[in-house]
Amino acid sequence: MYIDRMDFYDDQKEQHELPCENRGTHIGFFLAWIIHHNLEGENPNLLFKDELDAVRKREMTGREFLIACCDEKFSTMDLNEEGAAFASAYYHTENDGYFFDYNDTLAEDWSLFFHVEDSWQNYDIINTVITKAYENWKKSKA
Repeated sequence: MYIDRMDFYDDQKEQHELPCENRGTHIGFFLAWIIHHNLEGENPNLLFKDELDAVRKREMTGREFLIACCDEKFSTMDLNEEGAAFASAYYHTENDGYFFDYNDTLAEDWSLFFHVEDSWQNYDIINTVITKAYENWKKSKA
């Protein structure tokens, strides 16, 4: 099952005259967080070990990984059991969750959502927010 896909946002690319890659920045940040926390699934570990290592070493961004290794699609198959459970609880949560955290933290306005630069500096900012959400999610399960 797909969690998110770059082609879901084709209308935004044309509306805002943005490079195609910008549709995947928010997905890439979340995917990089997943990789840095070893929550990726078995398939990526078997097929893309070098690329996963490159993300961990910050030689490749999560968005670059999404495009090169995931066909621009983020799915539950990219996650282990815990990663899938967290993504299910946090990624598409209505009125809060990842999209709202991403917008409030990096874009500051919904009209700028796809204008966020794919940089490790921005990743570091959203990383702390995702990590806090993950810790809260784990506490709520205990």
